Amino acid sequence: GLGDVYKRQAFDGSQASGTLLDPLKEETYAFLAALFAELRGVFRDAAVHLGGDEVQFRCLNASADFRGRMVARGYDASCPAADPPKTGGNVCANGGPGFKKVVGDFVVRAQRLARAAGFEKLGGWQESFDHYGGDDATTPTPPVAGLDPGTAIYAWLAPSWGWGNPASMAAQGFDVVSTLGLYLGSDADHGDWRAFYDVHPRSSATRNASSRGYFNVTDPAEASRVLGAEACLWGERADGGDANLALWPRAAAAAEALYVGPALGGDDAVLARLLRHRCRLVQRGIPAAPLQPGFC
Repeated sequence: GLGDVYKRQAFDGSQASGTLLDPLKEETYAFLAALFAELRGVFRDAAVHLGGDEVQFRCLNASADFRGRMVARGYDASCPAADPPKTGGNVCANGGPGFKKVVGDFVVRAQRLARAAGFEKLGGWQESFDHYGGDDATTPTPPVAGLDPGTAIYAWLAPSWGWGNPASMAAQGFDVVSTLGLYLGSDADHGDWRAFYDVHPRSSATRNASSRGYFNVTDPAEASRVLGAEACLWGERADGGDANLALWPRAAAAAEALYVGPALGGDDAVLARLLRHRCRLVQRGIPAAPLQPGFC
């Protein structure tokens, strides 16, 4: 089972992790092939999201055994000059080109296994597009060599950080789903619906100065590759006790803006619709958060 694979693959060193599969062990790919086959038999939807974000390079390069196996397979296991080893070992935070290539090769091989299992639509976080495909001096990197051209790239990194965005992804021929500005587990009050109403991944227009997540995608072919956006609620900050309060009605605000477009009138008109919808949810037993004093 999955737990057994994790236990057998624990890395040595202070950065050991029980949640990272070893991309240089064949048992990893045998496990993935079996997992994808099982998932394809359970779920009717022929789509799968393969993740690929936030790989902990420090976990990999803290392991002398892993670095040795990298070298034996022809990968460069050194740290980049801009990120030298820390005292006590070869532990660079971001990994050099060799570590990126290991992860890129893993992504491609996992995609091929998913295709072989019958998955017709592949998704992955944007790191496969702009983190693992080039040498360490390039930011963003090119897409991973061999990345399935049918991959839907999920954008999540703030544009100000210098990585890819929905416009650059669509321009290179990839389908795009944007999550920029749509993380519902914010520290703000659950009534902060305006922050999620003012986001649209294809438009260059903004309703106010705080808007984010906008990209000027005007070419018809490129615009057709922007499949839409996804409002996310992560389990680190929510569970069954408050998930509905965090989701509703903020997710409804995002849904309306994404379905119709960003120019939908003033706040008063939008708020009136959300108040009615919040009451519908409450009347149906869904504990949606209040947006202002009042009653249903």
